Amino acid sequence: SHNNVWYIMQDTEGFMWIVAVVGLNRYDGYNYRIFEYDPEDPDSFQKLIVTAMCEDNDGLMWFGTRQGILVHFDRQNEKFIYKELDFNTKRKDSNRINDWIHNIYDNQQGNLFLCTGRNGLQIFNKKHSHTSNFFEGIIPDDHHLTRCSITAAILTGENTLWLSTFRYGIYKYDINKDELINYLHCEGDNSSLCDNVVYGLFEDSNNNIWAITHNGLNLFIPETNNFTVFLHDINDPNSISNNYVHTITETFEKEIWIGTYDGLNKYAGGSAFVHYKYDAGDKYSISSNAINYLFTDRTNVLWIGTDGAGLNKLDCESKKFHSLSRFNINHDKKNNLNESIGTIIIDSSEDILVGVRSYDGLFKFTKNNSSELE
Repeated sequence: SHNNVWYIMQDTEGFMWIVAVVGLNRYDGYNYRIFEYDPEDPDSFQKLIVTAMCEDNDGLMWFGTRQGILVHFDRQNEKFIYKELDFNTKRKDSNRINDWIHNIYDNQQGNLFLCTGRNGLQIFNKKHSHTSNFFEGIIPDDHHLTRCSITAAILTGENTLWLSTFRYGIYKYDINKDELINYLHCEGDNSSLCDNVVYGLFEDSNNNIWAITHNGLNLFIPETNNFTVFLHDINDPNSISNNYVHTITETFEKEIWIGTYDGLNKYAGGSAFVHYKYDAGDKYSISSNAINYLFTDRTNVLWIGTDGAGLNKLDCESKKFHSLSRFNINHDKKNNLNESIGTIIIDSSEDILVGVRSYDGLFKFTKNNSSELE
């Protein structure tokens, strides 16, 4: 429906849901269904900007929007149900219309976590269509955590909730102990968070927490209760290649890969990173240093979406990159995949779906035929 693809998700029925700048698309492996606004059909997909997707444990599909409206898709009747949220806050400046649902998560208890832009972490009760602030009754009503921008939430271990915020660092809440800890940048303390603007969180297989901040990468090891900060150092060739981190993933061998605006990095332990950068003289080098998205498929192939130079895949054994932008695309237009990759996901048929920010549509890469993209 638009050439800028923002989000892609596969549901349990095998459908691929693709969110574009305007419009919502569903792919069944053969055909696309575009859900568009019909002014004569109140159950059609309204003119909303989707900012989050989630399939809950009951198999229900939910969409969060920039307008602060929660949307439920009724699969049986193929219609959309709109929940205009009342955040039930005592703040006079609360405004649903201007809020942004950053992320949606199933909280494993029959409700949904909503990460909002101005009303903190909300719980949506699916049975009663009611929202409440997660921290209501736990912290004072005027605490900034009840009204700040929550960018991500992950539930780890024994009911430990981690929250990243846009201004107030990271919060860890032990649900069993009712204990709330705030991790902030502290000037002069090298074991603290390096920046209070945190864009994302990632938990690795060793239960460590990686935090992507406005200025650098952080690793939190629970046993030490300290952060290790990774910043680029022009005098240290083994330091991370750039402070602007976009994405993190982990392979089956427990290798941590980090995509930055200036190169791909593999974490080598301690403070060291192995760098992978574009080399015009090496056809097996990565095609660009600006990395948007990383994805590990079920066969342990690392896929790399770049900003303006298409899609790459890495053979994890030989460490040779193969650029799909060098292959032909089965399309009427004379074009290739030298584009900005927004997101990558694998479907139920083991095909790779690629969202491209500056191309009319979605690419599907069939691994059985590595010379063509559809």
